[in-house]
Amino acid sequence: MVEDNNFTIAEAPENHQGKWIDKLVGDPTNQELHDRLDREQAAYALVEANCPDIVPITTEVTGRPERGIRIELLTALGKVTLPEILTVVDRLQDVPVTDDLPSRDKSFYIPDMRSRLDYLERLPITAGLTAREARRTMRRAQHHQPAITPFDTTFVHTDVQKRHFGRSRQNPVGKLKIFDLDQAHFGNELEDYAWASVRHPQYAKAVQEHLRAKFNDNPQKQANLGEAMDFFYDYFLVKAIYDRSHQAHRNAFEVVAKAAGRAMLYSPILRDTAEKIAFVAAD
Repeated sequence: MVEDNNFTIAEAPENHQGKWIDKLVGDPTNQELHDRLDREQAAYALVEANCPDIVPITTEVTGRPERGIRIELLTALGKVTLPEILTVVDRLQDVPVTDDLPSRDKSFYIPDMRSRLDYLERLPITAGLTAREARRTMRRAQHHQPAITPFDTTFVHTDVQKRHFGRSRQNPVGKLKIFDLDQAHFGNELEDYAWASVRHPQYAKAVQEHLRAKFNDNPQKQANLGEAMDFFYDYFLVKAIYDRSHQAHRNAFEVVAKAAGRAMLYSPILRDTAEKIAFVAAD
């Protein structure tokens, strides 16, 4: 057994449908884990009902004392191209908005960002952000925030990145599947695209091109796309730095990732440089 974001991950008995893993609430007193599991089960049910080919098969855990969700074990994890990622995100947005998941409107993001900046500002200068950095970031976000208004509320995975994609072991050349839905919610339709651009900076410009084509027949979205994406870049960079500080693993990757995020937050020029470096490194 191993831990992943505080869930316990264990192999499940193999059957005629292939191999499975169990995602378990190891600590039955941890209400946050129960809530996240409830959210993940609801998210899988919604996607399975509307786009069943882009998520792994899931079922209830049986034969264990712990509560959890049993998930089809995928193969070829992370072996995915950007067009495939974008196709899956586009498909997720076909899931209808319901009351089964938390929902964010445009008023959610600034207070959430401010609370994270307040936390980072209280940390030592080497671990968080300076007061000047925090104020500058918030002013920029408040300037760009109105641009997100024209964009719709859709299903949001929340953590779109390469390692959350794989393929069925029964059909390893078949359609791509996305997993790890315990943070799924309904929110602004740009969220997943922006987070993918922050997580994989080498894709940022291609993601923008995809969105311009997607919104080609909507002049209002076209006119606001640049500023809206700038808003979400800042929002997710702050979230990434917060996560690295608040849930620190204290390894070399965490230190480098937080430093890179801080540099990208400080300057759009450095952000462009990071995109170029990431593109070369990933090639």
